[in-house]
Amino acid sequence: MSNAFYIADLHFGHTNIIRFDGRPFSTVEGMNDTLVANWNNRVKDSDTVYILGDFSFRLPHKQRDEILASLNGQKILIRGNHDGDIRPSNNRGESRMLKKVPDYLEVRDGEHKVILSHYPMMAWNGSFHGSIHLFGHVHWTTPEALQVREWQRKMAETGQAPKMYNVGCMVPYMRYAPKTLKEIIKGENHV
Repeated sequence: MSNAFYIADLHFGHTNIIRFDGRPFSTVEGMNDTLVANWNNRVKDSDTVYILGDFSFRLPHKQRDEILASLNGQKILIRGNHDGDIRPSNNRGESRMLKKVPDYLEVRDGEHKVILSHYPMMAWNGSFHGSIHLFGHVHWTTPEALQVREWQRKMAETGQAPKMYNVGCMVPYMRYAPKTLKEIIKGENHV
């Protein structure tokens, strides 16, 4: 049985993200190794992982491709602001590389319609009719993240809060590993 997993803002190779996010790593190499190990401990080759942007930051193409090839599963990257030059695999034999690289994607996950974007949206296709929006980009401690959480709180007060979840790897319920939709929904409610 295959599963769908989601994660964003891995920032492989980004030394300053450790300080910026308060990530629990002393070196970028340690962060990269932990992210790969966490991923491969959860994901099988038959699984699909939706990466919601910012896979890496200023890594040489060869090093980025080596990391991609080391990760289990079928990978689909929803393009983020640091993913400008990443393309899907041209060689059909590269089964461990990227299958698609869209800017936005709508998928089904069980009974849920899931809207995937690197950026948070205040409204999306089906936002008030049960669809779920997964996003990244707003790091847990940034002013933008506070704005998103404040907007969610205000919408909840009206009884109309659409379901949206930040799947940045640094968010506490993500724990630097890809998660299933069920885990994201359960984890977000227990932060």
